[in-house]
Amino acid sequence: GIQAIRCPAGLFFDIEKQTCDWKDAVKNCKLKNKERKVKPLLYTDEPLCQDGYLACG
Repeated sequence: GIQAIRCPAGLFFDIEKQTCDWKDAVKNCKLKNKERKVKPLLYTDEPLCQDGYLACG
């Protein structure tokens, strides 16, 4: 679930790294959530299609 994270005084939360860091090191202060990347349902050692194409079943 959702969890509040509070950084010590002088530090800011880096949503990409999921850690507290100095303000100069945090480049994503305005982001409210982290982009979720969808994992493929099927994993193969070799790609089914060339880049830019989808495989239909």
